[in-house]
Amino acid sequence: MSIFSRRIQRRGESFLGPGRLRLVIRPVFAVAGWLASPPGLSSSNWRNARERLFTLKREIDAALKTLEEVRQLCFQLADARRDVAKGEATLAALLAQRPPLEASRSHRQGDVEAAQKEHGRRAADVQQHRQIRPGFFVRLFRTEHWKVWSGTNAPLVDAEADAARLPQTAERALSQATVALNALVANIRKAEGSLTAPRQRVAQLLQSVDAQRHILGNRLVDEQFFTRGHEASNLAAPWIPDSVHRKREDLFIAALAVHRAFIDASAQKVLHNLSALMDVFSSGPMQDETKRLSGNGRDS
Repeated sequence: MSIFSRRIQRRGESFLGPGRLRLVIRPVFAVAGWLASPPGLSSSNWRNARERLFTLKREIDAALKTLEEVRQLCFQLADARRDVAKGEATLAALLAQRPPLEASRSHRQGDVEAAQKEHGRRAADVQQHRQIRPGFFVRLFRTEHWKVWSGTNAPLVDAEADAARLPQTAERALSQATVALNALVANIRKAEGSLTAPRQRVAQLLQSVDAQRHILGNRLVDEQFFTRGHEASNLAAPWIPDSVHRKREDLFIAALAVHRAFIDASAQKVLHNLSALMDVFSSGPMQDETKRLSGNGRDS
């Protein structure tokens, strides 16, 4: 009879009486027999169970790491889309300013052409009037004919001078409108250029997310996830695919197998610990400090 059985016997005699001793001993031998597995086989089983547990854990960790990377990609995609939307809004505002500026420039160009025509007409009037200018003696004696010609010539000269200033004013306005339009066109090109990188970034992130969408399906949480409605999104199990769920279940089973294999491999020590525990239940805590720490003097 083992030490553990003898301790159970003593406990049975103390609590149940000698007549009930066998009722206590029989289950003890059954438990001891289950714990006393062959050391070599038990140790090998424990190592195999532990290796399977670690393998499953590594596979699950790798899958969860990939899922976390996908989750971060979704965050980055949302940020990149906001940047693109902001840039496109700026570009749209700039493009909205272009038609008025183009119309203004076209109008200023028409003003320049009209001013040049007006100046040409006024200059032609002055030139035509000068062709009928009186001769030298008429001008010298300031005859009535000279006075009439001079009275007509002065307004023509003034009109020609005013018309000569009109093209200059119109050309300055045209230059200002052209500068404003060119500046706007430069800003538009700059805005379009600044959108190139964000758009490429969105395309790359979207390609990466779509690649994972074939694996996760509706469990991938992005803008499309919430477009299905409140009820569908609340009933979904986001992020974790069925394959990872199955591996997590296998991991739990493997953890139980490791515990059982460990008990098989360490049957004697488990047996001793149970024996010491029953001593505590029957007799109370050990008084001797050394025995209490070492388990009544035996190796644990």
